[in-house]
Formats: sequence, structure tokens, C-alpha cells
Amino acid sequence: MKESIRLVSGNWWRTFGTLCIINLIYLIFSFLLNLIGVGLNILLIVITEILFNQVATKSQGTYVVLITSGIIITILYPFYYACIMAMFYDFRLKKNKDISLPPASSDPSTEPPTA
Repeated sequence: MKESIRLVSGNWWRTFGTLCIINLIYLIFSFLLNLIGVGLNILLIVITEILFNQVATKSQGTYVVLITSGIIITILYPFYYACIMAMFYDFRLKKNKDISLPPASSDPSTEPPTA
């Protein structure tokens, strides 16, 4: 956490703007995929009423919404977190000029014992 705070210091507005853009992209795609789910739900209701001559139940619509939500999470969450990780490594590269992990602590109590 201290590393993240150090990397963001001096770049707060850039970080805020980047996260706003990432969230906006996420919301747009989530909205579009939810519209597809609503369309599938309406299609299911119409097909049920026309083909089977009965009224669709709420549980049938619930299944469509659950499946659509699962697809949204499966597609969009990796994109969201990959963007955040890319932003983190970009800040680390710009601050440290290196993306490798910081050196290990020189505290003797944390070093492994030697034989």
C-alpha cells in the first residue's frame, strides 16, 4: 500500500482521470451488455407467449439476467483489473525507471539462516 501511495504522489489528477476513463469504459460496456440481456429477456417472453401460448414467469427472466450478469463479470472484470495493473506498472516505470520489485529488506531478522 505504501508503494501505491508513493507512486500516486504527484500524479493524483492523472490517476483520478485515468480511473474515471477506465470506469466510464466499464460502465458503457456493462450497459450495452445489460441491454442485450434485457433484449434476450423480452425475446424469451415473446417466444414463450407465441409458441407455448402461456405467460412467461418471472423466474425465466431471472435466469436470463443471471446469465447475462455472469457474462458481464467474466468479460469486464479482467479488463478492469488489467487496466489498473497497467497503470500501476506505468507509474512504477516512470518513478523508478525499472519495473522490477524493490530490493529485499536489509533487516537481519528477515534474512534466511545460513548453514
